[in-house]
Amino acid sequence: MPVFLPLVVLLLSLARVQGLPQEYPFPNRFLKTDKSLTFCLDKQNPIWPLEEAVAKELGRLLGRPVKFYVHRENSNNQSPPIRVTRREFQVLLARYCDVYMGLLGSTTAAFDYPADEQMLATRPYYKTRYVFVSRKSGVNSLRQASKDLPIGVVGRSLPYNLILRQMGSRVTLYPVVNSEQLARKLLSGELQAGVILASALYGLERNPQSKSLSVSPLTEIANADWYVIAAVARDRVSLRGQLDQAILKLLQTGRMETLVKQAGLPLAFFTPVSPTEQRPKSEKDDDEKR
Repeated sequence: MPVFLPLVVLLLSLARVQGLPQEYPFPNRFLKTDKSLTFCLDKQNPIWPLEEAVAKELGRLLGRPVKFYVHRENSNNQSPPIRVTRREFQVLLARYCDVYMGLLGSTTAAFDYPADEQMLATRPYYKTRYVFVSRKSGVNSLRQASKDLPIGVVGRSLPYNLILRQMGSRVTLYPVVNSEQLARKLLSGELQAGVILASALYGLERNPQSKSLSVSPLTEIANADWYVIAAVARDRVSLRGQLDQAILKLLQTGRMETLVKQAGLPLAFFTPVSPTEQRPKSEKDDDEKR
């Protein structure tokens, strides 16, 4: 071991000179000199302006200036958006932002992705849900759909798999590559019915009824409702606690409901959670013991 010590010292010295990380992974996150909070914003989220508004309110409640780091712009193409990997989340929260906004967290612990070994999830601030969309008169649910009516749904998605498992051959599913294409096919009339996440539909059209579409809650499958949460790096326990308190104030004062309305979104599908609701504990809940 002593033989390698000079080499280690040399490498650390070079790292200091070149401004490189001196330990793994990415220490000295931002080298910040002010009290601002930097929020990661994903503009491939179709309702990102709502997340931006929530972030500004959280900063106001915490008495801290707000900055934004846009890590993905809206591509405006027909290709599926690339999912952000866990490693990318780690890099973003270590090097570019304090908080990542607008993540989906399940209302059951089985799917509570951000509250794992790499991130801490805040308490939820609203719920969104999968909805059944139809332009067929009298068809307002999967149960009312005839076998010869193709039901658009994102292929291999959670609702796709659950519908196949629970309803089998009683419905005819039409897989679509991603939610943006599905929303466009429903709005244009290319598809007469479909199951889609509300944010994907309302991100393109705030008033689907103007396109002769009816929109109803999806009631035939479990896990149709999802929390919307934020996440911080796993070592930012104090920051997560501050955000939880600020979110609680948003909910208690009714400000979260106002933000949803100002975004032009229906409360039926973008519902502020009750102040008493908490995120489900993940299977790795040692973060709660800190």
